Amino acid sequence: MKRAIGLIVLGVALTVLAPRADAAGLASGPFDKPLKIVRVPLAHDADNPKNRPKVSCFYFPHYMVKEVDLGEEGADQLSIIPAPAG
Repeated sequence: MKRAIGLIVLGVALTVLAPRADAAGLASGPFDKPLKIVRVPLAHDADNPKNRPKVSCFYFPHYMVKEVDLGEEGADQLSIIPAPAG
């Protein structure tokens, strides 16, 4: 019975504190937001018409992350490309 009450109190505390964490910007995550995101759709695969393949580029101050997504679970390719000097 004490465990059930403890779980209820924990649930209420998390419900009360979650909006405050989001307002403080803590819920957005520990990672930097990209400066720019570019998404380019690729040609559809005739064998998998439901898949929506695309290439996404996430630009940061000193590098770019390129993701090739063929529409299946997980990325087909991930690349980290350093920004050119200047």
